[in-house]
Amino acid sequence: MSSVWFIRHGESRGNAGHRTATPTGTLLTEKGSDQARLLGHCFVENTSPSLIVTSHYTRTKQTAEPILRMFPHTPVEEWPLHEFVCLSPAKFNNSTMAERKPAVRAYWENADPH
Repeated sequence: MSSVWFIRHGESRGNAGHRTATPTGTLLTEKGSDQARLLGHCFVENTSPSLIVTSHYTRTKQTAEPILRMFPHTPVEEWPLHEFVCLSPAKFNNSTMAERKPAVRAYWENADPH
């Protein structure tokens, strides 16, 4: 029987409260990189994944890197996956999660991105 694992990226700079410029270019923190390194050990010895899928987001590729090093012959595909962004990237460029939080709350309360 086949198994599908959905793995969220490791801790990103945005998740940790750092300023981020764009959702697509957000990097992993050191903790996120450590989390990514531990992922490969979740696979049973001598059992490699049959496919690894990432999005075009930098943090997903960084999370996949250690697994790809452990299983270098596993095919990799980039799928057109996107995160839901309710705020204007131009308006909130180089902001922190804390700075965005009031606007995110207002969006969900009013369904208004402005």
